[in-house]
Amino acid sequence: MKWVTRNKPHVDRCASAWLIKRFIDEGARFSFISRDDPIPKGSVAFTLPNAEIRPVEGARTTYDVLLERYEVADPVAIRIGMLVHDFEVDAAEDPDRVAHKETLG
Repeated sequence: MKWVTRNKPHVDRCASAWLIKRFIDEGARFSFISRDDPIPKGSVAFTLPNAEIRPVEGARTTYDVLLERYEVADPVAIRIGMLVHDFEVDAAEDPDRVAHKETLG
């Protein structure tokens, strides 16, 4: 299946691509587009405006959404999801809460 997301990698997008390839779609192929580009037909879009699979501002990451939608129950994938959530959601609310934010970028 062809998946498409925004260019300019970030923690949630990179982790989500890993989750897709590892647990959801072993044959996944990825394309990267500008947030304003149209979503190519036949692609599953994530972390793009108007995509079904996208973060919920201040509440959930794309990774969180993928875990739930595809019922991924692997303990390592879930733990990584917690780290992504801490970095993307919790650190946005309280930057001092996540000590590794500066290290990760």
